Amino acid sequence: MTDFDLRKVPSEHIRSILGYMHHEYPTEGGVTIGEYGLPIYKAREMSLEHHVNDITQSYFYIPILREVLKAINYDGVRVKGLFGWTYLDNWEWGQYGDCYGVQTFNRSTLERTYKRAIFDYSDFMQKHSKRDYPTDS
Repeated sequence: MTDFDLRKVPSEHIRSILGYMHHEYPTEGGVTIGEYGLPIYKAREMSLEHHVNDITQSYFYIPILREVLKAINYDGVRVKGLFGWTYLDNWEWGQYGDCYGVQTFNRSTLERTYKRAIFDYSDFMQKHSKRDYPTDS
């Protein structure tokens, strides 16, 4: 098994994990998923064009978002928030080799460029967000 294989997270388990936590450790305010992400394999060797068009992170994020949405809508799990890791490629585990960010960063020119995943993530949120929020009054 390679390091890349160890990073796989079967999205179909997210819903059952949230359901278990909801029933075994109920909380009035709900749960927050503090961090989840996927470094792109050999990202340092990719061209900027590849980074911008790569769909790997989208294939990781979107199924997880779908399962969280199912847990909310079908199982009654209260999810306060979830945070994809991370917005910008960063110094992770003592090196810059693993690129978790949905924005790539050129360390020579200091230019930042959004990757496809941020747009797919945003599109998912827009499509599935509630338009009419209830008020307390």
